[in-house]
Amino acid sequence: MAKKYSQLQVKILMFYRDYLKYAHTKPEPLRSQLQTYARGVIEKNKDLPKRNFMYIELLLRMEQNKFNMIKQSNVDSINFK
Repeated sequence: MAKKYSQLQVKILMFYRDYLKYAHTKPEPLRSQLQTYARGVIEKNKDLPKRNFMYIELLLRMEQNKFNMIKQSNVDSINFK
């Protein structure tokens, strides 16, 4: 029996997938930085309460904005903190 995901979980997984797809189009030093950053964000926030919708949506919007900045500019390396 397949596990059902909420709409928010699906949005997060699709964003993560798009982020990794974009990372694979970049040369190696930047690719590994992007993959490490994406994995770090997921790991750091994996223990958030699932019912904290507003905070999760805020984090998702913030990461989407960062991702859009990376996509629109000619980035050589990243250093988000």
